[in-house]
Formats: sequence, structure tokens, C-alpha cells
Amino acid sequence: MGATAKRLLWADLIRIVAIYCVILIHLCALIVIPWEKFGTVSWWTAHIYSSLSLVAVPFLALLSGALLLTKVESIQTFYEKRFVKIIIPWIFWVIFTLFVDTFIFHKISVHLLGSLHTWWQYLRTAYWFMPALMQLYILTPAIRIVFVKVPLAWMLCTGLLVQLLISAQYSYCTLSVQCQPLWLFSGVEYLGYFLIGGVIGGMDGSKDNNIQVAVVFLSPIIQKVLHSIKLLILVGVWCISFLWIVFGTYDLSLAQQGFSAKLYHYTSLPVALASICSFIFLKNYFEYFSSLKQCHIHNYRKIITELSTNSFSIFFIHGVVLTTLLYFLGNNFVSVLLFASWCTIPILSIFLFLFSFVVVRLLQKIIFLKYIV
Repeated sequence: MGATAKRLLWADLIRIVAIYCVILIHLCALIVIPWEKFGTVSWWTAHIYSSLSLVAVPFLALLSGALLLTKVESIQTFYEKRFVKIIIPWIFWVIFTLFVDTFIFHKISVHLLGSLHTWWQYLRTAYWFMPALMQLYILTPAIRIVFVKVPLAWMLCTGLLVQLLISAQYSYCTLSVQCQPLWLFSGVEYLGYFLIGGVIGGMDGSKDNNIQVAVVFLSPIIQKVLHSIKLLILVGVWCISFLWIVFGTYDLSLAQQGFSAKLYHYTSLPVALASICSFIFLKNYFEYFSSLKQCHIHNYRKIITELSTNSFSIFFIHGVVLTTLLYFLGNNFVSVLLFASWCTIPILSIFLFLFSFVVVRLLQKIIFLKYIV
């Protein structure tokens, strides 16, 4: 997959962080979910790492909104890009995963390959976030029309309200056994993030922003005070949300005598608050350092672009890599995670990320896979 002519460094870095967090969550799940490890030092370590990483999927939705809703292009061009960059690789990796699960890991019987139901299940669940992302892409041209006509403040209020309603609906459904999901499409669950991301992207100047214009005319001292207040609010809300996830999950798990993933859901209120705050913080942080000409991060621009460009392929293949390690190493792999888990978990997750990247690059050396992987 080729890189575009103009890339935003902050967007590349956030995309890399998001995909790395996905891998970290899946690795931590090997320790967090089993009840026999509950309450141990390793469990708390994995739980904290996992709680920090729950921003992964919201980051992807926020980033998509920030990059797509402020972009000017024809509907045909938009869908052609999505088809080449996202849909074709998605279908390829679904087929790849299905055949690996059938002929290597023997998770399903060979005769089930002839069933449309099997293919549909893998398309829908093998990479569960992709159908939601596709639905957001379908809605994007219509949202763009509204986005350019409505003030940012209104769009922000709309995005926050939508996200609040989604979080409330999720909480209600988890409390009621008989509750059926209120949303017909999974993409709607991430619509709030998508709109908020568009507002954050729109504040860069691609759309009129009266608030930013007004701040420019304030004295430098007042600007610094406002910036400090903004930073304190972001950090404060993030800390409260993070502690809510960590200790709330522990209490809920203890109450039901089994791991509770209620607060782990990407649309739960604490995850939503933590994701939005950390996205804004990281975007400003990365933008600031990328604007410094003497910043060493520019020396690594090429590798950052490579990792970001191949991030979705890394996302697609890391599950196969992790499953392969578990298949051949079994409990030995988990034992390594449990040994000094505060150190081994991040090291192994970095290894999985980089190894997946290497596998992707090797696959791209094959001529007919060059434009697919």
C-alpha cells in the first residue's frame, strides 16, 4: 500500500499507537480474562496495561473523522480509495485467516469451507471493527455535506450527545438481561467518536473556528493560562476515567466472581472520556514536536511512515502471529508473560508489532500481493 504524497506526522503516530494498543489488549487478555489469575500481581499489571490500551479502537474512529470529514474530494474518489486501501486487504486477510484456521490450527472442519454461513461469520467477526468502519465510510459523504454547513460548536455538541447516548444505551443493555441492542448497525456505536474527530480535525483551520480566532488576539499570558487550564482538564478527566476503569472492573469482576468486561467496552463512558482526552493531548503533543525543526523525531520519519502505511496490515496479521505462538508454545508463552509481567508484556507486544510488520513487508515482496497486503 503506497503512502500518500502529503502525510500528517501526528496522524501517523496516533495510528501507530492505536494499532500497538490493539496488540497490547490481545496480549493482556491472556492474563486478565482467566479467573484463576484474578487479583494476582500479574493480573493487576496486565489489567493496568489493558486499561491504558482501551483507547485503541476509539482512536481509529476519532482519527478517521479528523482526516476524512474535513477533506474535499468527490464521492467516487473517496470510495475508490477506501476500496483499494481498506476493503481489498480486509477481504484478503479474512480469506487468509479462514484458511489458516482450517488447515493449520484445525479450528473448523474442511467441509465447512463450502458453507456461505462460515464465510459470512468470518467476514463479520474475524475483524469485527471492519464492518463498523465500513458503515462509517458509507455515511461519510452525507456527513461531509452537513459538516461544512454547520458550525464546529454545533458539531461538537452533536458528537458529544451522540456518544453520551451510545454510552448510556450500552450501560442499559448490560444491566438488562432481556435488553436487545438499540442500534441496528455497529458503525453507529462509533459515530460519536467519528463526529468528534471531525471537529478536532476541523479546528486545524480547514473550517472556520471563531474560538481559535478569538484566542489568537488574546495576550500571550492569557493564552498560556487557557492552555494550562485545558491541559489540566484533559489530564484530570483522563485520570478519573482511567481509575474508574481499573477499580470499577475489579469491583464488578469480584461481585460476579468472573472477569467483567463491562467497562472495557469501547463505548463505555470512562473509555469514551479517556479516549477523547488522550487523543486531543497526543495530537497536540505530536503536532508541537513535529513543528520543531531540531526535533529528532524527523530523523525517523521514513520508518514512521512505513509503520503507519502498513498499520492496517499489521492489525490484520497480528492475530495470526499471536495464535501461531500460542499454538506451538502453549502455556510456555503465557508463563513468559507472567514472569516479570510489568516488563515482559510491553516487550512481547513490541515484538509482535514489529514481527507482524516484517511479515507484512515480506508478503509485499510477492508480486501479486504487493497491492493487496
